[in-house]
Amino acid sequence: MAGIIKHQTLSATADLGVAGQIGPDEWGAEHAVSGGALGSILYRDTAQSDGANWLADVAVGQVLVSGGVGAVPAYSASPSLTALTLSTPLGVASGGTGVATFATGGVLYGNVAGAILVTAIGAANSVLTHNGTIPSFSVSPTLTSLTLTGALTLGTDLTVPNGGTGVSTFTTDGVLYGAAAGAILATAQGASNTVLTANAGAPAFSATPTLTTLTTTGLVTAGTGLTVSAGALTVSGVGPHAIGGAVDTLYELYLRGTHDPSATAGAALAIGSTLTLATGEDAYGILVAPTFTEFSSGVHALLAGVRVAPTITAGAGTATVVAGISVAAITAQTGTDDAAGLHVAVPTGGTRNYPLWITGGVPRHDGTTQGTIGANGAASALTALPVGYIQIYIGGTTKYIIPYYNV
Repeated sequence: MAGIIKHQTLSATADLGVAGQIGPDEWGAEHAVSGGALGSILYRDTAQSDGANWLADVAVGQVLVSGGVGAVPAYSASPSLTALTLSTPLGVASGGTGVATFATGGVLYGNVAGAILVTAIGAANSVLTHNGTIPSFSVSPTLTSLTLTGALTLGTDLTVPNGGTGVSTFTTDGVLYGAAAGAILATAQGASNTVLTANAGAPAFSATPTLTTLTTTGLVTAGTGLTVSAGALTVSGVGPHAIGGAVDTLYELYLRGTHDPSATAGAALAIGSTLTLATGEDAYGILVAPTFTEFSSGVHALLAGVRVAPTITAGAGTATVVAGISVAAITAQTGTDDAAGLHVAVPTGGTRNYPLWITGGVPRHDGTTQGTIGANGAASALTALPVGYIQIYIGGTTKYIIPYYNV
């Protein structure tokens, strides 16, 4: 510690060199410091009798920090500084940036252990992009994909080639449709009970669409009407079906509902088709030819191709005639051999086969009558020589005969 603690003023008088005596040389010699360990720091300590104390040495990596005015200093590995001014910027390897200034508005980016770099300031409405080199701002970036967790606001509409719509607003309740690479278009709002149609052009809603074919896998409900102007209407399902009301599992097709024809002769079902016939062809206005599959046991009380059972609801008016079946007069064309209002063939297969069976009541005949038996005699009484006899069942299963005569 030579030369560290000395007297400020030394005596100019020469030392006499007397052993055992304190002379100017001994008085002005350096002081010997005692106490403390290697690396300790001596500091002023007014609390000590000699006015000083030792600050013990500590582990590597700590710095001496003032304890404040009137306080003992101490070492610290993480000191709190009010300010730190370096002659050169702190390097990246030491936790700094390596530079003293950055471009205003630029974005910092790494440079391995070199000084941190910074982009130029981005233009208005630009985004930071990176294409395998240094990052930079762009107003028209190219992205492989974009995932959003919130809203994306653009200055202009994102075009269709970039995955956008090309427009900022759509017609309320309109249906969107494409326009190649152009902006997506929208139909006008459809009116009530309309469907979307297209005829090789822009789609539009229509209350009266024209369809080439219509295939459904469920119920078709027409609010006002269903018109098939061309082609065929095919319902492939076996039913039950209904027109005018709910279906009934008893009937494959049920025509129901209330209808007011407001005419002199209305009908629930009218057939007015025109049939153009081929040579020798038979034809029918209505063909009823169902197939009945009998059950494996029991007796079916009645199996009929047609059953007529109208219900007449009484009203203020009255009916002149009520009939289950009414056959109007028909006019056969010239060349017709026989014409009949009702033509009944003979059934087969039964124990008894009746072309016509009247189950009760008295039949009424308003056709031509005469008062004599004609050629068989002038008298009104029957003769014993009729032309022949008609077989008939009367009142059950007993067969009778009725004689007939030439007119």
